[in-house]
Amino acid sequence: MLYVIHRANNAGLAYRGGQQPIVHLEVDLHQAVAWAAKNGHRWAISLSNAGARYAEFRTEVSDLSALNWDAIQARDFSQQDVQEAKQAEFLIERKLPWDLVERIGVYSSAIVQSVSDAIAGAAHRPRIEIRRDWYY
Repeated sequence: MLYVIHRANNAGLAYRGGQQPIVHLEVDLHQAVAWAAKNGHRWAISLSNAGARYAEFRTEVSDLSALNWDAIQARDFSQQDVQEAKQAEFLIERKLPWDLVERIGVYSSAIVQSVSDAIAGAAHRPRIEIRRDWYY
């Protein structure tokens, strides 16, 4: 989805603000799974775009090995199979507590400031880092 936002050439995309304002929230998967189990929330891993009708889902941490990690880490995803596998997702039902967020990745120092301002009064303030390698 971030690539679609970056390209801004999809007629069905209403948002046209570019990728720079998008923030990434990093959560430890094992902590999220433990929290979900303790609090009765389901979770799943999709092997491709979770919104696609053909998506396959897994619900065991051991199933992480089913993900195509080479495709997920690829910077060139012109091949269809790489495009599909790169869209793998970790999903959690209903909500995730803010205090599980360990890091916020942003595009620029301007966004660092905006995010810092937004969380200034919060009890939990994850570290904020410019992570241009998380963007296109």
